[in-house]
Amino acid sequence: RMKPRKPAGDGGFAFRHRMLVYFLMKNYIAVVAVLLVVGGVLWFTQERKESTLTTIPCGTLPATDDSIPADAVHIDMEYLKDAQHVYLQRSDESEVIPGADPATFRVLSDPAPDEWGMDASHVYYAGCELVGADPVTFQYLPDGTYGKDHAHVYWRWYLLPGVDAKNFQTLPTDYGKDTHTVYYTYTPIPGADADTFETLGSDANGNGISKSCGGTCVYDAQDKNHKYLLGEIVD
Repeated sequence: RMKPRKPAGDGGFAFRHRMLVYFLMKNYIAVVAVLLVVGGVLWFTQERKESTLTTIPCGTLPATDDSIPADAVHIDMEYLKDAQHVYLQRSDESEVIPGADPATFRVLSDPAPDEWGMDASHVYYAGCELVGADPVTFQYLPDGTYGKDHAHVYWRWYLLPGVDAKNFQTLPTDYGKDTHTVYYTYTPIPGADADTFETLGSDANGNGISKSCGGTCVYDAQDKNHKYLLGEIVD
């Protein structure tokens, strides 16, 4: 293939365009390889970004049982503290709770599950900080996994987006709603009708009750438009 000749004069746009086409045709394999590499890097970066955005760092200072000082005392079944740290203990593992103040740390009163705790400046669920939560106005909600303060609602340590904290109410088995949005755990359910949404409840052991919808699906909640299972439309 012959290389394009530069015309007399300054060459102009047409010559530069022909040279670019010539280069791409001659080096198309290298160009494709570069594009694939760049695309792969951009995809990987986006995946890492999304992963970072959805990952909640909890228990970042691991410890073994042997590292807990002998003078650490149990606050309840899961939390311990000494003069320097508050610890979360689960089975044969334990960890320091970063930033927790042992002087003011306490667990929420019964009937709150053992996971809920707070100090003068922070609120925790299973050792994980509820970012932005106000310990002065924070309250545990009856279902066991939701809590709220004057402006926020949390499922465990996850913040519910766009929620109306004043009008939020819990429903059995990890559902909740305010006046305009229904949530499953901390995720809004698109299109769910808050006015008519209801769950089928839970049994004596706290397990969700589900039913068959004519043999084509199983559901644990419904509104005037749809039936749902674990927050997903099933009919």
